[in-house]
Amino acid sequence: QAHSRVVSALIHLGNVGKGLEYAQRVGYSPDFLGLLSQRASAGAGQEFAGKLLQARLLEPGQVVDLFVSLNLIQEATSLLLELLQHNRAEEGALQTRLLAMNLKAAPQVANTILEQGMFSHYDRAVVAELCEQAGLYQRALEHYTNTKDMARVIVHTNMIPQEALAAHFCRVDAEQGLACFKAMLMTSDPKLSLGIAVQFTDKMGACNLYPLLQQAGISLQGVFAHAAELDGLLRSDKIREAAMFAARSPTLRSLDTIQRFQTMPHRPGLSAVMQYFQTCKETGKLNQVETVQLCRPAVQQGKTEMLRKWWDASKLEDSEELGDMIWAADPQWALQIYIKSQAHSRVVSALIHLGNVGKGLEYAQRVGYSPDFLGLLSQRASAGAGQEFAGKLLQARLLEPGQVVDLFVS
Repeated sequence: QAHSRVVSALIHLGNVGKGLEYAQRVGYSPDFLGLLSQRASAGAGQEFAGKLLQARLLEPGQVVDLFVSLNLIQEATSLLLELLQHNRAEEGALQTRLLAMNLKAAPQVANTILEQGMFSHYDRAVVAELCEQAGLYQRALEHYTNTKDMARVIVHTNMIPQEALAAHFCRVDAEQGLACFKAMLMTSDPKLSLGIAVQFTDKMGACNLYPLLQQAGISLQGVFAHAAELDGLLRSDKIREAAMFAARSPTLRSLDTIQRFQTMPHRPGLSAVMQYFQTCKETGKLNQVETVQLCRPAVQQGKTEMLRKWWDASKLEDSEELGDMIWAADPQWALQIYIKSQAHSRVVSALIHLGNVGKGLEYAQRVGYSPDFLGLLSQRASAGAGQEFAGKLLQARLLEPGQVVDLFVS
């Protein structure tokens, strides 16, 4: 009449129903957590826990609490890995628990779990802090979103693989990147710092990077030497010379340089940035970034005549973005830009919108493009021009009315 042992044995043998029936017959109320504790202390807890969980006689959190209290971290980990294998959103708290207990007791196990990307619903802030405490600086860097936290962690460059550093600078925005780069310079190998600077010059800007390199005593070369020279000319208020120097230096033809000219104090006559654009035009043509930066304010102010003259003279770089800016002012001109930049979806969309459905389909066939008419309508609708476009698609029987209604409702 060892009731607890009878119930425990029946459950362990897979006869959960018989165990509960026996308990009811003899008037015994099983303490399932106590039974599990006995089994776990005897080294047979994991399988027994699985049976209790399967029969919903205990909650996963109860089992984990018990295993952790008995210092059975490995058993708790194995159990949770099996329970959480489907990566469900409602299991986020258990995912956090699994990672947290291993980050405290077995950091390399947690590192392996994170490396394999098994879970996506855990508390990233909690895990980031625990990763840092455990010395897993790469994982901490991958999880932190606050710039100060990133900058604090990234100084441990000797413990973060170079490819992970590069991935970090790819992931963050320019402002966060500069803050992290500044922190990194304090402790990292100069060669590593220079490599990151060169790799992400376009993103963070040569004019922003070169003073940091200079302060760190790293000799300037290539684009950074050019950026330093440009900065010197601008500081001396030699706008024309600075514009000429930048226009003739391919590595400086970037958004960073444009923004540098935009911050110059206003003087009578042409602004510093317009002098830069004029100089680029005189020495060749504006690249895509320069074209977009020149055209955006001009289009907003309705000053498209100058832009059209520059475009007719092949001084502007065609792109889908440029066509999108011009569309509201001059759809026919935008269509020409789309065609020149080989923006096939925009060409087809523009031709249909202008009533040339046949030409749109003919163009698509000629260039080997298969239009996603529902996707094209979605783009137009998001821009507030969906109704008229939908009418043209329905008239040409390229979509069914139900598809259009479903899209508009969604």
